[in-house]
Amino acid sequence: MSDLMLTKGERSAHYLVWLILFSVIYISFLEGVIPGARYVKYTLPVFVVFFWVFNGAMHGLGNIYLGRAVIPFVIVVIYGAVQQFFYPSIEGMKDIFFIFVGFIPFLFFDILNDRKFFDRLFYVFALLYCLKMAVVGQVNGEGIVGAYEGTESFVFGIFAICYFQFGSFRHFSVACFFVLLSLKRIAFLGVLFGVLSIVAVPILMRVGLLRIRIGFFLILVVSVIFLFGLSLGYFDEYFGRYFGVSSNQLTMGRFNIYSYVFGDFERLISFWGLGFGWSYELVSAATLGADKNLHSDILKIFFEGGLVLFLLFFYFLSRSINYSSLPLVLYLFCLFLTDNVLVYPQVMFFWLYAVFISNKCRSTF
Repeated sequence: MSDLMLTKGERSAHYLVWLILFSVIYISFLEGVIPGARYVKYTLPVFVVFFWVFNGAMHGLGNIYLGRAVIPFVIVVIYGAVQQFFYPSIEGMKDIFFIFVGFIPFLFFDILNDRKFFDRLFYVFALLYCLKMAVVGQVNGEGIVGAYEGTESFVFGIFAICYFQFGSFRHFSVACFFVLLSLKRIAFLGVLFGVLSIVAVPILMRVGLLRIRIGFFLILVVSVIFLFGLSLGYFDEYFGRYFGVSSNQLTMGRFNIYSYVFGDFERLISFWGLGFGWSYELVSAATLGADKNLHSDILKIFFEGGLVLFLLFFYFLSRSINYSSLPLVLYLFCLFLTDNVLVYPQVMFFWLYAVFISNKCRSTF
């Protein structure tokens, strides 16, 4: 239900619900300041169900929302849950739950379409990150620099794209500063692609959404081919010549992981997938226990979910693309290329909220 159709009391309750949900997510970012804080986000489904049932007791059960941006992730959870009957895995069940935590609020509650609320989210998030830098840096004995890198960078990237869409370039600049500060190169690259797509909207409108969605799939195919070529060492000479480092150094260890995976490509590729959680054992073997993440959600969906889930997920993700959501979809795609944010509920929660609010920003903000 739109905010405009709510009574004053209902709007206050709506505001309170989202305030509490965001508070749960924010607390989870304070790991290092508050021991065990990262686990707080996993209580999000409890809060969501409680608020939904309480609201139902007061006003009758509300709607179930199934926006286009949520559908791909619902498909992943359902598909992954079915897979568990055939390929049971504790790690796989954890992954499915983590993905579920990231989108469950958007099934039960319409977003709070309030620019002031969005600005406050940004201010508080920036302040909490500064607090974490100071405290964790001192605890580690590394100085503040030791606390810079973190998943917060992915969230600052989301804020940056939204503020560029809103035309608030002061906020955009501050958000970009924090993206750089938190040292996630792929987040900065994602912001760059997102901003370019916003600037190119007049051209894209002439191209048409259908061609944009087809283009998205072509980018997907090219990305998989790129990862395959990277794993076979096709770019080693180029990286050495222009960056002065090896492929493994430039990709921070991902080259060895991708090489191990693609080296056994024929055995690992599957129509139905090898099951969620499978990649952890493979990567652990490839890195002798030094790492367990595949560091690419594109490859994770491709190998664990198989061709079926891969095509379903990215088809419905492309269906969520419009001129407002395209920058954020491109941003997420960049993160998917070299990171595993799909199982970061705190990041996916922000991304989904941003997608829904961006679809309303042009007419409201």
